[in-house]
This record gives sequence, structure tokens and C-alpha cells, in this order.
Amino acid sequence: ALDAEDFSNGVTKVIYEFTIIDKDLNEKTEEYTIFVDEVYTVTFVVTDGAGNEVEDAIITLGEVENEANDYVFAYVKPETYSYKVEKAGYQTVEVEEVEIDRDMEIEVVLIKDLSDYSEKIMIAHSTTTGYAAYHGTSVTQSESTIIGVKYHSNTDNEIKIAVTSNCEGFVKVENDEFDTKQAVIDAYDNGAAVESLLLPRDYNAKAYAPVYFVAKVDGDYKLVKYVDGFVNPTPQENGNKGNVVVFQYKN
Repeated sequence: ALDAEDFSNGVTKVIYEFTIIDKDLNEKTEEYTIFVDEVYTVTFVVTDGAGNEVEDAIITLGEVENEANDYVFAYVKPETYSYKVEKAGYQTVEVEEVEIDRDMEIEVVLIKDLSDYSEKIMIAHSTTTGYAAYHGTSVTQSESTIIGVKYHSNTDNEIKIAVTSNCEGFVKVENDEFDTKQAVIDAYDNGAAVESLLLPRDYNAKAYAPVYFVAKVDGDYKLVKYVDGFVNPTPQENGNKGNVVVFQYKN
């Protein structure tokens, strides 16, 4: 028989199992749970810095770790807990003390780590897409909806780029010393967005510092680096020809 020594840590619930047999000997078993202590449900709402839901995070509440994307903890006893929310590509959130004394919804914002730079994106002026090349690689697009940039026109010493139809604007920044996606978002929100930028260009090797800007594309934010740009009316020995601008981005 069970006695108090078998439950030294206390009893939180009692489970009864009833079996009913009818006159034809058909049998049905039903389970009932009676909770002795009051327990609560804790639901986590996990979003990124832009307010988008983040899926597949792993949450640990106290000593209990849920599977990825399981954000609900049932039957939580009232006491003080710590919790941790983690997902690859985001900064881990850890909170030491939260008191659970009712059904609760806990909002967590995961800050995305900034990616490495992408492969180079090459864009040519629309009048040169039939023959433009960058170091021997053909450049056939006059805009990129990935970074929200289109080649607009040339001035005497600069190339003008403009936003694509899915880009809200550009905010120029001094450098690319950003660690998180949220820092990039803040740079855009705190800056003055424009619909075009002028970029330095030359006829051969690049002889200027990179230009950095944040582009808001399809509601997302990209840190874009201007890598190269040239206007070559005739093919060059290095394989450059046509009017081309080159970018990389972090997301």
C-alpha cells in the first residue's frame, strides 16, 4: 500500500482509472485526473525585432525543456522559475526569476544575429544588359529585388541607383559595424530614408571606399555594401564591360 513516505515531495495530481463493463461484457476504460495543487498554463509568444513570429525556438522553463516550436507549458506549479529561449541564428534570451502565480503569457523578443556577407549581386544599366560583364561574368539584370536596388543612370563621376518597386527606401550608414539585425533596423528607423543614392564609379579598378546603406525590402531590412561600379564603353582587359554596379548584403 502507498503511504506518505512514498510522496515526500508532495502530491500534485491523482489519476483514477475506471473500467465499465456492460451486460454484453463490452469493456470501456476512462481515465480521470484530479489536481491536488493549483497549477497553471504558461504560454510563450516568441517574435523577432520586427514583430514577426519566430518558429522552432527551444524553450526551457525551470528544469523542463520543450521540443522545438512547443511554446506551451501545462500543469506548472506556482513558484518562481527561470527560463531560456534559444534558436540558431538568434541571441539566446535568459531570465533568472519569473513568478508563476496564474495562467500567463510571456512575450519574448529574439534578436537575430547578422549573417555573413552574401555572394556578389551584379546589376547593369538597362541599355547594357545585352553585353555587360563583371570580370568576365555576364550581367543581365538591371535591378535586384533581393536588395531593392536598380541601376538608374550615370552622372559625370557617379552612378545613380534607385529603389525597386518592393523597396521603401535607403538609409546611408557610415560602416558595417553591426552585430545584430536589430541594430540594422534601428539604423534605418533612426535615419532619413531616400529613394536614390549616388555612388562613385570609375573606368577600371576601384579607387574609392565602400558605401554602406540599409535597404527596407518587402518589409525586411538588408545591410548593403557597394563593392564596385564602373562605366566602360569598351571591354577592359580584366573582363569588365558595360555599365555595372556590384553589391553584397547582410541579413
